[in-house]
Amino acid sequence: MAQSSSGREAPLNIEYQHVALKKRYPLRISRGESAGSVNLFVTVSRDGVSGIGEGAPGGLTGADTAQACEDQIRDFLNTH
Repeated sequence: MAQSSSGREAPLNIEYQHVALKKRYPLRISRGESAGSVNLFVTVSRDGVSGIGEGAPGGLTGADTAQACEDQIRDFLNTH
């Protein structure tokens, strides 16, 4: 891992982006219809190298919105 001039690791740069996605064909099930969602894209970068991840809100994850997904990630990073 890269280190700064002080001998510490270079910090991670983390960016969060909420993106509205529209389905080509609405999903219809017994609980209703969904024509789209707002998903969370997270970009993590350090020293010119980046990785991108996506979070799709859903009741099974305990995060019903993109903001709730982001909050869970921020809480995790603040405690680890």
